[in-house]
Amino acid sequence: MAGASLDFDDPSLEPVTAPSGSTLRLVRDLCERLEDEGVEYCHWKSNDVLERSASGENDLDLLVRRAHQSAFCEVVHRLGFKQVRIPRYREMPGVLDYYGCDEESGKLVHLHVHYQLVAGDDRTKNYRIPLADPLLDSSARGELFRTPASELEFVVFVVRMILKHSVWDAMLEGFGRLSPAERRELAYLRSRLDPRRLEDALAQCAPLFGRGLIDACVAALEPGASWWQRARCGARLQRQLRAHTRRSYPVDLALKFWRRLELGLRRRTGRMRGVRLESGGALIAVLGGDGSGKTTTIEALESWLAPSFDLRRIHLGKPRWSLATVVVRGIVRLGRALGFYPYVTTASVRYAGPGEAPAFPGYPVLLRELCAARDRRIAFSRARRFANAGGLVICDRFPTSQIAMMDGPQIGHLVAPEARTKLVNRLIALERGYYEGITPPDCTLVLRLDPELAVVRKPEDDASSVRARAGEIWERDWSVQRVCVVDASRPRSEVSSAAESWIWRAL
Repeated sequence: MAGASLDFDDPSLEPVTAPSGSTLRLVRDLCERLEDEGVEYCHWKSNDVLERSASGENDLDLLVRRAHQSAFCEVVHRLGFKQVRIPRYREMPGVLDYYGCDEESGKLVHLHVHYQLVAGDDRTKNYRIPLADPLLDSSARGELFRTPASELEFVVFVVRMILKHSVWDAMLEGFGRLSPAERRELAYLRSRLDPRRLEDALAQCAPLFGRGLIDACVAALEPGASWWQRARCGARLQRQLRAHTRRSYPVDLALKFWRRLELGLRRRTGRMRGVRLESGGALIAVLGGDGSGKTTTIEALESWLAPSFDLRRIHLGKPRWSLATVVVRGIVRLGRALGFYPYVTTASVRYAGPGEAPAFPGYPVLLRELCAARDRRIAFSRARRFANAGGLVICDRFPTSQIAMMDGPQIGHLVAPEARTKLVNRLIALERGYYEGITPPDCTLVLRLDPELAVVRKPEDDASSVRARAGEIWERDWSVQRVCVVDASRPRSEVSSAAESWIWRAL
């Protein structure tokens, strides 16, 4: 190879050592189990920042021998990893994705599992590089991961970068140069090369690329390489790998531009999708009375899952108002301002003293409760459809027969039995029908808190109301239900950790 292409003393390409992070127990267990089971694999790229991979900050890019696929799947499933489906525009043949949860830290670990090497533009990954077996054959166990020989890893890296950055369409779109992270990885690999072993690796790859092509590719990656030099090198490599493409060049080119347009529209409209579990989506309900830390727990769950998964959060206690609800609420507000309707709430009825009969609130108030039930049913139906399609939904509150004071039928509590007319009974039946259409969630998390502690935590609210709401959950026997009950009096971090651990197992 030409000396200019392998200038190991180039000061602009000094390797950068990534900051060391703590290795997750889940990652360590994975590596040990794979070794124990004799699964042939290696961490095949981004090995300049292995510390970040070990600490869960980066994906784990694992190349696995095809013949060992079954053994690998058994290991990851025993460790609690779950297979996911990525969006269609990111799918690649021979590449699967898994997520696992490290129980000690609560971090999600993403496995990017390759059974073949694919490369090219990030939008299409059109090329298969037939060097998976040589990479695996050269791998050796390090402190934690198995990694390939630096010389073969260097060759594969150079090929990947040329196919990604040195083709004419990439350069026209402004992607013709290596990113800072890619230049650091190139510097890291070059610092580890042994010239003699590199010659052996190039001889091994010669039948595929030809003797001088890799030399030209390395020169094309240099900062001073001309536009023409890079484009010519990319064209040579594309011709050399023509038999290893997924689709023809014109089709791949058209797909690149189409997906660029599609992704741009998705970003502008906020419709970028995360991954979805292969086992299906889930509707997760979080229940808790006043002062139980429900909102804090939901925010922790959302920040934990949202960066990776296709997630939505809805509030079934306060769903989005429909047009009918807006109109009825406006009538109620106007009527109360004019003194037509007494201010009666379900809370005032429930906590009224003995013999205190509630005043009839007026039909608009009853219609308001009916509209609230309808809005909850509509919100539930949308959430259920999203979960049925594979997404995850976190529900703040959830109408359930176990809890009646917050999100259940209310009209029957507002009107005394002796004051009910046929119309009132009809409204009660309609409201009950809406709630009966809200089926149980897939996972239920109950935050249980002593009512007296709830009163202390919510001093600004009516004590009797807070005590009653918390007491309904506190006194309920949840042992017969398939729910997770968490002691909400514990520190918030422990509550969130317990919730995350249980939900991950339930998914």
